[in-house]
Amino acid sequence: MNKEYIETIFKNELALIHNDFMKEIAVKTLMAAPDEFWSAPASSSGKYHAEDERRAGGLVLHEKKVVKYAHFFAQEPDCWDEMKANNYIAYDGLIVSALLHDCVKSGNPWGPQTVSNHPKLAAELVIRVNGNNPYTQAVARTIEAHMGWKWGDAVWGNETNKAKTLCQKLLCRADMMGSRSWVITDVSNMDIR
Repeated sequence: MNKEYIETIFKNELALIHNDFMKEIAVKTLMAAPDEFWSAPASSSGKYHAEDERRAGGLVLHEKKVVKYAHFFAQEPDCWDEMKANNYIAYDGLIVSALLHDCVKSGNPWGPQTVSNHPKLAAELVIRVNGNNPYTQAVARTIEAHMGWKWGDAVWGNETNKAKTLCQKLLCRADMMGSRSWVITDVSNMDIR
């Protein structure tokens, strides 16, 4: 996908990111995402996600919803001081991670259903496209843990990818809210700064 399209589709979400390098990580990774990401439903089985996410383009809509929840969770009083420290770098990492967490949800090459190692695949894509540095490492580690404390050990058989940091826990919560079939979230007006 080209940069202009990405900057149009995710205009409001990208506007939340303060650091230009972090914004570039998001855009470059989305440019490298499999083509199917842009038209795929968020749920291959129909068991999870709201109805509007279970149709073509639903996965992109899901990413937008998760960014919205992550943004609001980050502003909770017990989180915001850490999120805004060092020129909002933790907050920016959370927003970038929310935007990218399912970009390889059905694998690469894309398959017919969600693959259990998609957090690892997305994390690897971030580093492969943007290089290995502290920013990409923070985003990759957050994405890897987005299945959280409940599913991390079931998928990988160990404690490595359980949500432990604040960013990991907030992304996990945002993804859980964003994937509930009974939660309807309007993202048409994301001017939430």
